[in-house]
Amino acid sequence: MNTVVINSDFTTGIENFLKTFNSDSSKETETVEETNSFDDLLYGSMITRLKKESILDFYHAFDILQKGLLCARNNHLLLSNQYYSEADRWKEEIRDQEVHLLVESFEYPAKSYLYYKLTDYTTAESMLKKAIEIDDSLEDKGYDIMHFHKIQQLHNISRISYARKEVGEWENIMLKLLKYLTLGETPINFGNWNIESINKCPSESRSGMLFQVFSEVLVFNLYLVSNNQQDINYSIRNVYSGIDFDPKTRDEKAIKEWLNLNSLLEDEKEFFLNNALIFLSSQPNKFNLFKAYLLIDILKILKGLNRELFSKIETVVSVIIKNRTRINSDILGRIIKNSCYSQT
Repeated sequence: MNTVVINSDFTTGIENFLKTFNSDSSKETETVEETNSFDDLLYGSMITRLKKESILDFYHAFDILQKGLLCARNNHLLLSNQYYSEADRWKEEIRDQEVHLLVESFEYPAKSYLYYKLTDYTTAESMLKKAIEIDDSLEDKGYDIMHFHKIQQLHNISRISYARKEVGEWENIMLKLLKYLTLGETPINFGNWNIESINKCPSESRSGMLFQVFSEVLVFNLYLVSNNQQDINYSIRNVYSGIDFDPKTRDEKAIKEWLNLNSLLEDEKEFFLNNALIFLSSQPNKFNLFKAYLLIDILKILKGLNRELFSKIETVVSVIIKNRTRINSDILGRIIKNSCYSQT
């Protein structure tokens, strides 16, 4: 095995990055790509099709559902169910059947989350599949943006698999999601899936979903490492296998750069180090979790070469993971130890 040479430029560069990160990490200022939000795009579709009164009916029901969802997230499950019952009563007063569908497309995922919290995963999953079916109908009526709402429900199904401890199925769905978003491969055997539906929406819609899915893989993978003491790159290799795409936004360019860096790690370590440093120094704080994985890879290379720098990087990795997850300090130490000292 070739000896890796850690030159002074890299050492100076990484130390400068660590100093900058330490001074800015508490602010967590994120760069947001300029785009219309999902809500804006949905509203734009509604105003071309619905009367003002119908739009107001939708938003009234939607607000009630959001209150119920917030209660479920805060474990106020009985109150959450009361809000959902109120939304149902309001929905029954709505005469426009198209608005009915719009309300139901958000009602089913909201109720699904309540059942998820109750650990009734079967009902939670069936409700998400019903939401996908409704989104298909709304797409047929011209609501192109609901295609991304449908993708979100498949993402939610993956979370149910993870909660069931079906890690292989979680990985399988995440890989299919990423291959659909990047390569257009049909992800599942129910629902209507067509890459042209993605292409009808702004590039930033795909970009946002890609960032969400990639980020969640990184977070969930840390939990797997902490619970099972598996190699940190295990799920990363499985889920990102064969992913390639033509980046159209700034965030997508950063994600592809990160993927390319991972492919350099085994055989071109010095090249990896120099390019990882560029990524660390140039990308905004929203990519901090991506940076943590690069820093862990750098730790593997530095092992036994520069103890002082190794210790500084360990500290920054811990700060990033604490800011991005609910993982506590004791588990953090185990993650870093298992990741940096594993033989695989």
